[in-house]
Amino acid sequence: MATLCWAVKGGSGTTVVTSTLALESTRPALLVDLDGEIDTMLGLAEPDRPGVVDWLLGDGPPTQLDDLLIDIDDTTFLLPCRLGGTDGPTASMPLPLPERWAVLLTWFAEWEAHSGGEVWIDGGTGTPATALASGIEQRWLVSRACYLSLRRAARSPIRPTGVLFVSGHGRQLRPKDVERSVGAPIGRRLDLTTPIVDARLADGSRVCAVIGPVGVDGASLSIRRFARSARQLAAFTDPIGVKILIQIVERRCNVVVSGATSSGKTSLLAALIATLPAHERIVVLEDTAELPIGAQHVVRLEARPPAPDGPPAIDLNDLVRTALRLRPDRLVVGEIRGPEVLGLVQAMNTGHDGSFSTCHANGPHDALLRLESLILQAAPTWPLPAIRQQLARSLDVVVHISRSRSDGKRRLVSICEVGVPNHDGEPSLVPIAELRTGERLVQVGVLQSRR
Repeated sequence: MATLCWAVKGGSGTTVVTSTLALESTRPALLVDLDGEIDTMLGLAEPDRPGVVDWLLGDGPPTQLDDLLIDIDDTTFLLPCRLGGTDGPTASMPLPLPERWAVLLTWFAEWEAHSGGEVWIDGGTGTPATALASGIEQRWLVSRACYLSLRRAARSPIRPTGVLFVSGHGRQLRPKDVERSVGAPIGRRLDLTTPIVDARLADGSRVCAVIGPVGVDGASLSIRRFARSARQLAAFTDPIGVKILIQIVERRCNVVVSGATSSGKTSLLAALIATLPAHERIVVLEDTAELPIGAQHVVRLEARPPAPDGPPAIDLNDLVRTALRLRPDRLVVGEIRGPEVLGLVQAMNTGHDGSFSTCHANGPHDALLRLESLILQAAPTWPLPAIRQQLARSLDVVVHISRSRSDGKRRLVSICEVGVPNHDGEPSLVPIAELRTGERLVQVGVLQSRR
């Protein structure tokens, strides 16, 4: 039986309530976004396909709705909103024909019958809620316990079958709520003395919680959900790029994947790891475990932050030293951001070939400069020419990935081989493949490195 959550006033929290009910359901759940906010709230990537609103305004058959679904997890699915290139429905959008709403309701019933699950609809405050209300038995009004909201609800043409009152804070999180729901289950303190928590939940999701006094406007909570399995290399590049990347893996080159925040570095790294031979022993080191690795012969180590009244911290630098004693065939460091770079570079240059890591940078050259600065911070007595020579002899390939602003897709932009420093002592790169006009990766060089 489908359930519609709607409100008479913006900011009442229909998106939060609907998403929570769907994610907590013990049965398969279909989360229908008619308000355009669910993907953002759940931290999902911007959909690269049309949504239910586009379907309503078109004339396509109901079977097209099956192709629009996005997997949130194994039992929860999202039917995204979308409206061409906008974030969701607007006041100026044309109204769908009444028969389109009827077809949509029929499709909901068929999905429930086929999956044995439940449909949860975030109707927001506009036209979608009014259009669907007459065909749905469960209509839950989400409202604040205030006079204005209740007066508007009384005048609404929709007759609710139930009312869900939210806190007087509306959608604002209270520190004690965040501490109870995040800090306690993972054994971490979240209070005035430790107002920041960055950790991993039991299902592998990455959570970052901030409360006052650091959070000026109150508590903030961000949860990043990761795929349970690695994507294929073909999801990031065309066949030319896949061929070169497989060649890099087979030649046991030391690789750094560079890119900006949320560009897909971790996803591409997971795709590269998925191509490794099954017999190789992989040792993975991460600040917070998030890499989806399906290999059987793998050892995963996770750093531990310091506790105010508990054991000392174990950082990535400690894990790198430990990993070298675990006989790795491949050493993987989730992200280079501190003194662990020194141990990793030395390991790459002392027989631990075929290693992988990621680095925040705007381009391949910027990635080398960032690694230089990190090594200089970790070993301030080292001369810069020696650092550059060490990098050139340790690192073989820099793979750069970027997220398109137009369609949100993550694409491999360039593959460069690290060369010896030039006459001025600057690090040098030899392009192997580059993304050029037409969004096609063009091979411009031949990989020379071989370990």
